Amino acid sequence: MMKNRLYLNDKAFTLIELLVVVSLLGILAAFATVQYYNQMKRISDTVALTDLRTMQTALIVYFSENAKYPD
Repeated sequence: MMKNRLYLNDKAFTLIELLVVVSLLGILAAFATVQYYNQMKRISDTVALTDLRTMQTALIVYFSENAKYPD
């Protein structure tokens, strides 16, 4: 009987508690990965749009100076 009391007062984590924590961390990591991918795609789209606008401006300047578009 005394041995059972010592075991019940032990302050260690159970396997179920550890599995729950690891599962929650996995879910959070999956969510963070998806958010990171979406943010990187949004950044890539923004960079491409900025590059296109820069090229458009350069073509307008070229045309205004030369009265024709480059070949």
